[in-house]
Amino acid sequence: MKYSDVLLTYITTNLRLDRSSVISGVRITAITVIPLLLGMVLHKAELGMMCFLSGLYVVLADVGGLYRTRAFAMGAATLGVAVAAFVATLSGGIFWLAVPLMFLCAFGFSMLGIFGNMGSKVGFVVIGIFILLLGQPGSLAVAAERLVAFLGGGLWAMLLTLCLWPLQPHQPVRQAIFNYYQSLSTFLTGACVLPGEQERTTFERWNQRVARERGLVLAAHDVAHSTIITFRAARQGSSPIGQRFFLLILTADRLFNASIALAEGIEIANNQTRVAQVGMSLDECIRYVAAMVARFAAMIRAGRSLDAADLQRDLQWLEEREALLRDTLPRFIDDYAALVSVRNVLRLLQAVIEEVRVAGGHLCQLNEGLLSDAIVEESVPTFTVRVQRMLAATRNSWELLKDNLTAQSLVYRHALRLALSSALAVSIYMLFNIPHGFWIPLTILFILKPDFGGTRKRAHQRVFGTVFGGMVAALLAAAIHNELLLVVLLILMGFYAFALLNGNYGAFVAFLTLFVVLLLDISMPGNWQIACIRIMNTILGGLIALAAGYLITPLWERERLPVQLARTIAANRVYFQHVLAAYLGQTGMDEQIRQASKKAHLENANAAAAFQRMLGEPKTKQGDVERFYALVTYNQHFSDRITTLATYLHSLSGKHRLPGLASFTRQTEQALQAIEGAALSGHHLSQFDSLEESLKTVQESLQTLLQQRTHELAEQKIDTPNREAVRDFILVGSQLDRLTNDISAMSRL
Repeated sequence: MKYSDVLLTYITTNLRLDRSSVISGVRITAITVIPLLLGMVLHKAELGMMCFLSGLYVVLADVGGLYRTRAFAMGAATLGVAVAAFVATLSGGIFWLAVPLMFLCAFGFSMLGIFGNMGSKVGFVVIGIFILLLGQPGSLAVAAERLVAFLGGGLWAMLLTLCLWPLQPHQPVRQAIFNYYQSLSTFLTGACVLPGEQERTTFERWNQRVARERGLVLAAHDVAHSTIITFRAARQGSSPIGQRFFLLILTADRLFNASIALAEGIEIANNQTRVAQVGMSLDECIRYVAAMVARFAAMIRAGRSLDAADLQRDLQWLEEREALLRDTLPRFIDDYAALVSVRNVLRLLQAVIEEVRVAGGHLCQLNEGLLSDAIVEESVPTFTVRVQRMLAATRNSWELLKDNLTAQSLVYRHALRLALSSALAVSIYMLFNIPHGFWIPLTILFILKPDFGGTRKRAHQRVFGTVFGGMVAALLAAAIHNELLLVVLLILMGFYAFALLNGNYGAFVAFLTLFVVLLLDISMPGNWQIACIRIMNTILGGLIALAAGYLITPLWERERLPVQLARTIAANRVYFQHVLAAYLGQTGMDEQIRQASKKAHLENANAAAAFQRMLGEPKTKQGDVERFYALVTYNQHFSDRITTLATYLHSLSGKHRLPGLASFTRQTEQALQAIEGAALSGHHLSQFDSLEESLKTVQESLQTLLQQRTHELAEQKIDTPNREAVRDFILVGSQLDRLTNDISAMSRL
């Protein structure tokens, strides 16, 4: 491939902006550039710079979601950065005071990470502003001016970010549901359309892509559920639009499980050579369904209802294609295994289409009653009750903080690591009078992550982005001396940087470096050397961050991964237990299965993320990578088998029992408990012969059913109890066989 083609591919992949990125870029550019330009016009460049910094960092504290949550986070950040700027300005010129304050600020505000994403973001921006202003000391009058400027800049950022609150109260929920459905559309195409014959060599890469897309679906699932919970709580009651949002999310949950089951069914069928005859038609249906889901997502975000006639037309098209697929079944009459596989896939496809039908029905009625959003108000809590709740929350927060002041806490380890490294960086640049030395600890703040793999990845992105952006910025600063042109470039670079804020981090850093150097060049024309200083300080900060991540209280993933794997195995075991209980005749298991499914999906995603973090660590610290990879993969496969079994439950007649299934269930649970213990202890396991025997009993029962059914077909007995029993259990047998293979493979590891 030519170099130009590679460059074009990189640009189109990493620099392409979607609608939300463009809107974000315009908004943040207005928040940051307008105060800068006003400062220049009013000859108050420094105050303009302070408002710029405040607006930028307060925007970084935006946690998304509902406006009330965002307003609280950004308000806390505004107060925090204003106080941090005041204290840092006064103490920045005093070495013996600046270094310990840097340590205390970095440690204390990093510990806010125990309170979740909001605490992490607010703590991060406060530390960032403290670092920046520590390198720019001033008098009490200057500190007071900066305090006011930071309050003003933060309020300006909140105004532009939250000004649409009265006009679009449902937009955060719509955005969360949009992301969920959009990720489901991508997962459907990626997981259910298997690689063709010409792509067999890339099957492992396909598997990795599906795992990544599965992680995106789970992340969108969590955001959607947390957003709708907060939304409904904030409304203090139920409303028609809130109910429909909630139903759309629950339908998406079922669609995700149905998609996993369909992918499982297609993978089984793909092993049958003759099944490839229906592959193209099946792929066409799946892509059409995925396109429908993506269209649903766009309508949810835009706030538009789906036209019922359009939905009916799409469903009719799918029904026609499904009928054509069913017409192919007689081809497999002489190959019963292929017939069962194709019939299974069609049943699972029907389950996916049914969930799409339900989602479309909710979307057709989405905006009905929106203007008359009747809310059932609950009693407003009294002042005393509010005080009691606040005191209880304060006590709980204090207890949580005390519990995490231990070396066993990852947040504590990261806070200590950041505090020591940033204090060291401040000492270095103050002792050696390094120009713009505050960029060194600021680089550490942006690079250093709780895990070494994340730190190393971010260091590469930050350093290479800064070097590239700095080199281009130096050339521009040396070549362009027209102030108006520099201002235009400043706005363009700022727009692209802020539009990429939540995208490719390396590209964001490159454009941000361009923005910062051009900004400084406007105030000091021709000072292209500033780009070189920024590059050198960034490299030094990156080296200190890497050393701190490697040397200061590291906790390698190989030490934590066995514990995570044990949790994953336990979650899968509980999921298996609930689903098989339903097969054994226990009723009322729907909610328990749903909760167990959610827990199993979460723990499998955590295990996959932990393994990816381990791959980013030094090879000498990774341990047995192949064994960990196999355990993570087998656990994910095991969870998918259970999800497929759970999907089968909806079409189960409930009139028949499979001999040997109860014994198989007990043996499987015991085997999983043994594997769970071995994952923690590292002990070797023997093969589970009793499990193999119980599976053999189940398979013999299924074989007997098949033989009886074959005799009935030969005698032209079509509708019999055996037909129903075969329909109930023949597909269960293949899943139990795959489950047992997964368990045997894990025991060998």
